[in-house]
Amino acid sequence: MTAQMGQKLTYGDQGPHFMVTRGAEVELAYAPEGDGFALGKRYAAEASGVTVLCTKAGPGQLSANGEPLALLAQKPLPSSD
Repeated sequence: MTAQMGQKLTYGDQGPHFMVTRGAEVELAYAPEGDGFALGKRYAAEASGVTVLCTKAGPGQLSANGEPLALLAQKPLPSSD
């Protein structure tokens, strides 16, 4: 499955929802057990380059080609001096 930019991913009524923000040619797989996802946070797989934005929090683990997606660190904003 090609993860295309803007594509919406849903995993059941109680599961998390995502929007792909950087697409790639990957196989995305969801497992219901795991740490879960936080609303408004971005997750990425370093090897494939795919990035998703969590639009509804929920439990589970998402992986791209077998590599679990990890939480991306926030970028520091420049000072407004």
